Amino acid sequence: MLFADDDFEVVDSSGRMPLPPVSLLETLPQAALEKALWWEGHILEVLHGLPPEADAGAEPKPQYALSRSLTARERAKAVDLTSAGHKVTAGTVANYRRRYEKGGVMGLADHRPVRRTPKYGTVDEVVVEAMR
Repeated sequence: MLFADDDFEVVDSSGRMPLPPVSLLETLPQAALEKALWWEGHILEVLHGLPPEADAGAEPKPQYALSRSLTARERAKAVDLTSAGHKVTAGTVANYRRRYEKGGVMGLADHRPVRRTPKYGTVDEVVVEAMR
């Protein structure tokens, strides 16, 4: 009913992708989840000019103004993160941005700790059974 009403208008939106189901988040180690959420804040600043925790009515920093190209904002983020002690290239920021746009927070997460490797690698299960 709310969305159908002609007077309804979204006044503010952080531009954040919806979080995945809690069950998916629980599969990640705490450190991987925290790093993904940390990256999300930086990627949102690149995409929308402001980090998610920005106050209402806040203006983007000049290097993240939406009038600048996405590539320029990615370069600016790489400079900011590197000066804060996180050695990051503009290409890395661009990769994380694409991963976020495709998969949200789960796209930013490092899945290596929870990735299951088959016991016999890439050998077909039929071959394994024949060898047994």
